[in-house]
Amino acid sequence: MTANELIRDAGMLYAAWFPATKRYFLTEEDGLCAVIFPSQADLDRYALQKKEEGIRVDAVENPHENRDLLLTDFWRCGITRVRIEGGQPETVKLTSLLSPPDYSTMPPEKRPIPDPALTGAVNLLLQRTALKTADSAMVFDVLHRLQKASLFGPMVKQPDGSAGLPVFQPHDTRLALLFTDTREFGLVFQGEDLETRRFRFEDLVWLLDHSFDAVAVNYSSGIGLMIDKNLLQAAGLL
Repeated sequence: MTANELIRDAGMLYAAWFPATKRYFLTEEDGLCAVIFPSQADLDRYALQKKEEGIRVDAVENPHENRDLLLTDFWRCGITRVRIEGGQPETVKLTSLLSPPDYSTMPPEKRPIPDPALTGAVNLLLQRTALKTADSAMVFDVLHRLQKASLFGPMVKQPDGSAGLPVFQPHDTRLALLFTDTREFGLVFQGEDLETRRFRFEDLVWLLDHSFDAVAVNYSSGIGLMIDKNLLQAAGLL
């Protein structure tokens, strides 16, 4: 059985999960790579190896009937390769396993997943930050990507009847939440009937100038890329 056949047809797979960011564990092998396991024993061996490196890795179970959902979510997260760890570890291209959704006929502002590479860059930065291996160049690269992107923000009714971003106030900081795609949005606002609006980089700057102390991108369970004016100035974007 080839690696592609095993990944597609296995009754159960285990995808490496990084609890520090509450996202898939990422490696960098010719692009972002997800790690999966055909058995619990393979997962346990990998987790032990990572524990010796000071990294905690868990896993999420993926039964066969949900395989397409897993692979599509890999694509959404900017993952381009999948490594299956077992007796003979092998890395394959995600496109050999999945035909990604085609949003080319939709206007960019209507696409639910406008830029998987951006989501991947943010998620990798969050992982590297948790591992204390991120540097300023990596942060600035992600910020420059955001400069060309549009983000999703939740809209709620204000006291004057208008619609605007809700204010979150962890640690006495006025925080706005923006997201790279609708799935990241749903991780925070799951089950809530909220409209979204697209925000360009200039909107993000306006928010920092007028209403908020910081903007958090892909904020999930307290984890997100925190952006304030000082960081934008350091990156040369103000």
